[in-house]
Amino acid sequence: MGFVGRVGWRLVVRDRSSVRSRRTHQARRAFDLPVDREGPVSRLGLAKGSLRLPTEVGSVPVGRQWLRDVLGRECGAGHPVIDDALQALSEVLTNAVLHGTGPDVRVAYTLVGEWAEVAVHNRVRSGEVRPERRAPAPPSAESGRGLDLVEAFSDQWGITVLPEDEIKVWFRVRLA
Repeated sequence: MGFVGRVGWRLVVRDRSSVRSRRTHQARRAFDLPVDREGPVSRLGLAKGSLRLPTEVGSVPVGRQWLRDVLGRECGAGHPVIDDALQALSEVLTNAVLHGTGPDVRVAYTLVGEWAEVAVHNRVRSGEVRPERRAPAPPSAESGRGLDLVEAFSDQWGITVLPEDEIKVWFRVRLA
């Protein structure tokens, strides 16, 4: 754990570069979604964009499909890291829609060099404790493993507390 930039901003980084998903899925394009483009798109340079979704459980598959389309377009539909990124996004986005308080969440991606970073921004209640790892969930528990799964399916991840009761949960996967 360390502090980033300003007092009160906290960042947690985990490095799990040796853990990879064993599942494979064929990428497919089901529909186009509006994208807020924040910069030029190029496989050789920087690509980034974001999508706003309502804070509801039905947004999780929409966010997954959007990221599948983005990564498929930028990295190639059969790229092995896509499934890992989709699984990590499912966990982060599910937490955001279940525990967030704002009317929407924002999913953002940035591709730079050999890294893809995906972040989910959402609002929390004023003074609410930020997401953090708890003791391992018992085998019979139906929840409580989300951040463990994010760690397993990504190379790095963290949580950044932003001003005005906003948090950003992000993860990175290596494309190379």
